[in-house]
Amino acid sequence: MTNLWQDLRHAGRMMAKSPGFTAVAVVTLALGIGANTAIFSVVNAVLLRPLPYRDPARLAQVFCNELSKGRIFQGVSPPDFRTLRERNRSFDSLSALYGSPINLTGAPEAEQLSGEFVSSEFFSTLGIKPVLGRTFVSDEEQWGSHHVVVISEPFWRSHYGANRNLSQMTLRLNGEQYSVVGVVPAGFQFLDNQQVWMPMAWAPGDVMNSHSNYFLTMIGRLRSGVNPQQAFADLNSIMGGIAERSPENKGIGADLKPLRDAVVGDVRQALLVLLGAVGFVLLIACVNIANLMLARGAGRQKESAIRAALGASRGRLVRQFVSESLLLSVAGGAAGLMVADWSLRLLPLVAKSLPRAHEIRIDCWVVAFTFALSVVTGALFGLAPALQCSAVGLNDSLNESGRTSGAGSRSVKLRSVLVISEVGLSLVLLIGAALMIQSFRRLMQVDAGFDPAHVLTFEIDLPQSVQDGVDPYENGAPPIQLSFFDQLLARTASLPGVEAVGATSGLPLQGENWSKLITFADRPAPASLDQVPSVQYRSVSGDYFRSLGIRLLEGRIFNQGDGRYNPLVAVVNKAAARHFWPNQNPIGKVISMVPPESLLPPGTIPKGYHIPWETVVGIVDNVRYGALSEDAPPEIYASMAQGDTMLTNFVTVRTQGDPIATVPFIRSVLSQINKDLPMTNIHTMDQIRADSVTQPRLESVLFGFFGGLGLVLAALGIYGVISYSTTLRIREIGIRMALGAQRADVLKMILGYGIKLAVVGVGIGLVLSLVLTRFLANLLYGVKAADPLTFAVVAVVLIGVALLAGYIPAGRAMKVDPMVALRYE
Repeated sequence: MTNLWQDLRHAGRMMAKSPGFTAVAVVTLALGIGANTAIFSVVNAVLLRPLPYRDPARLAQVFCNELSKGRIFQGVSPPDFRTLRERNRSFDSLSALYGSPINLTGAPEAEQLSGEFVSSEFFSTLGIKPVLGRTFVSDEEQWGSHHVVVISEPFWRSHYGANRNLSQMTLRLNGEQYSVVGVVPAGFQFLDNQQVWMPMAWAPGDVMNSHSNYFLTMIGRLRSGVNPQQAFADLNSIMGGIAERSPENKGIGADLKPLRDAVVGDVRQALLVLLGAVGFVLLIACVNIANLMLARGAGRQKESAIRAALGASRGRLVRQFVSESLLLSVAGGAAGLMVADWSLRLLPLVAKSLPRAHEIRIDCWVVAFTFALSVVTGALFGLAPALQCSAVGLNDSLNESGRTSGAGSRSVKLRSVLVISEVGLSLVLLIGAALMIQSFRRLMQVDAGFDPAHVLTFEIDLPQSVQDGVDPYENGAPPIQLSFFDQLLARTASLPGVEAVGATSGLPLQGENWSKLITFADRPAPASLDQVPSVQYRSVSGDYFRSLGIRLLEGRIFNQGDGRYNPLVAVVNKAAARHFWPNQNPIGKVISMVPPESLLPPGTIPKGYHIPWETVVGIVDNVRYGALSEDAPPEIYASMAQGDTMLTNFVTVRTQGDPIATVPFIRSVLSQINKDLPMTNIHTMDQIRADSVTQPRLESVLFGFFGGLGLVLAALGIYGVISYSTTLRIREIGIRMALGAQRADVLKMILGYGIKLAVVGVGIGLVLSLVLTRFLANLLYGVKAADPLTFAVVAVVLIGVALLAGYIPAGRAMKVDPMVALRYE
C-alpha cells in the first residue's frame, strides 16, 4: 500500500511537470468518458432501471391483434376488457385506461389538464398507494357514480395549498362537478405526466363502449408462478368465447408483453447502437492517449534505465507507468462526469419523445460505471506504453548516442499498429455517421402531402356532456359539436391575415388513429366479417384541405351543400384510389363505412335505420398522417356536416404572416363562443413536422458528432506517429539529402509511410463496417446499410485527411539542412 501511494504521488508530480500533456490527455478522456457516461445514463434509465412500480417484473401489457390481416392493435375494446378481467385465471389484477385532456372550468380562465380515465384497480395493479385519501372502488365505474377524481401531489399543492381536508375539495371538469377523493405521490406517472385521474365509466348508448374500438391500454399483474405462455393461452381461450357471442370479434386474439418493453417502445436498438458508437469513440481516445504516452515514454528511457540500474524490477517500473495512466484516466473520468451532466441538461431540448426521460439522471450506478470505465480505460491505454517503456537496455539508454536505437524503433512500430487500429475504428464511426446523416436528409426530403408553412394548429376538446343523451340532428337541428365548430371556423376565417380555416379529427404526422370497415355498393359482400377491408378515416370540416395545402388531384372537395340531408359524399386519397379501384376512376363510386348488413349480428342495426352510402366526389394527394418514413395508407375523408362529429378536433389555420401572431385573436373568438373551453396544444405545422423527426435527428446529430470526433482523433494520431518517426529519422534524412535526394523524394518517403498506415487501417475498417453497419439497418430510411458509394466516399475522405495530417511533419522534414541533420545526434 505504501508503494502504491508513492507511485500515485510520483504520478501526480509527473502530471504537474507536464501541464500541456496532462491537459490534452484529460480533455481527450473527458470527451470520450463523458460521452459514454451520458449515453449510459440514458440507457440505465430507459432500459436497465426497473419501472418505478411494485414488483415490476410481473407487470405486462395486454393487447389485441388480428393476425389473419397482419394487424396488431395497441389496446383492447371496453367489452373485451371487462370479460378478460372477469374470467381470466392468470392475473392477480387487470386494469385499463385511456388518456384524455380534461378541461378545468369554473375558473376565471379555462385550463386544460393532462388526465386519464382508469378502471378501479388501476392504482393497485401498479402498487401505488395514495399519500392522502383513497383511490377508486368498483362501484365508481358505474355511470352516475363516477363523479370522483384522484389528483397528483403537485396539482394538490399548486391548486389547494396542500390542504388535507379532502371533503372541501371539488373540481369542475368538462363542465361537471367532481369530488376529490385522493392524492397520489409526487413523481408517479404512467406513460405521461398526468394531473388527474377519473373513473372509466360509460354513458348508456355510448358508441365507444363497444367491440371493435381497441383504444384501451390494458395492464395486468401476473400471478405468482404463471408464465407469459400460460397467460397467453388463458387470454386467447377467453377471446375465442367472446368471438362466439360477438361475430365482429371473429379472428381477434390477444397477446401480452412485459410492461417495460411496452414503455420503452422502439428506442432500444437506437440506444444500444449509440452506446456502441460512443464505445468506439472511447477506444479511439484510448489509442490516442497511448500514442501520447509512448512518445512521452521515449523521452523517459534514461529515467527508466537509471531506476533499473538502482534495482527497480520491470514489474515495479510497469506499476509506476500504469499508476500514471490510472491517475490520468480518473481525472478524465471526473471531468467526464461534468461533461455528461452538461450534456444531460440539453437532453430535453433534443429528445422530447424519449420514454422515461424524466428518470434520466446521474445516480450512484452511473458514477460507479464512470469509475469502472475510467479504471478500464487507464489500463487500456497505459499497459502497452508501460510494457514498452519498462523494457530498457541499460547500455543504449545510458549512452547519449542511443536515442535512435532499438527502443525508438520498437516504439514507432507499436505506435503504427495503434494508428492503424485508430483509423479502422474511425472509419466505422464515419460510415455510420454518413449513413445516418444521409438517411435523415432523405427523410426530410419526403413529400408529406401538405404545405406546413404559415399554418397554425390547436386542439379543442368539448365536454362529454355535449354528446350524452343528445340525438344528432333531432328535429332537424345539427348537433352542438357541429354548431360550435361552424361558429369557430367562420369567425376565425374573418380575422385579418387568415387565408383558410379547417378542422379535422387528426393532424398529419400525429399517427393513424381512426380506421373503419369499407363496403362497396357494386361488389358482392365478402363471405365473412373478417374479410371486409379496413381503411383509415378522417372527419373534416371547413376549408381543411386548402388550409393545409393538400392538393386536389381530381373531382372536388367538400362544399357547404354537403350536409346531412343531401346525398352523402366522400373524398379519397390517391392510395385508396389505387388500392380499391386499380385501373379505374373512383369518382362516382358508392361506398359505405359500415360493414354489409348481412354480416352483422341480428339487432345490431336499429329498426328503421338504413346503412349510409356515400359517393366518391374527389381524389386528393396522399398525406402522411403517420411517420414520414411510412407510406400513406388508403384514406377516406368525410365531412363533419354529414354526421361524423367528434368531441376532440384540431383546427388548422393558414395565415399570410407569422401564424403565432394570430393566437390572441383566435383565443378571443373562442372565449366569446364558450369561455370554458381552453385553446390547447398550440403549434405550427412546421413545429409538428420538426418534432416528428426528433429521434432520427438526434441519432444523426450524435453519430455525426461522434464520427467527427473520431476523425479528428485519427488525424491527430497519424500526425503524431509520422512526426515522431520523422524526428527519429532526421539523421537518415540528412544523409539521403547529402547524397543527392530531392525534397520531393523526402516528401514521398514521409507521406508514403502515412498513406500506408491509413490504407491498412481503412481496409480493416471496411471489413468491420460491413459487419457492424447491419445493426443500423432498421434505423435507416432510403439508404442501405452496406451502401457502396457511402463506403467509398468515406474511405477516400479518411485517406485524404491522413494525407493532410502527414503533410505537416513531411513539410518540416523537407526543410532539414543536411549539415544540421548530420550533427543531430
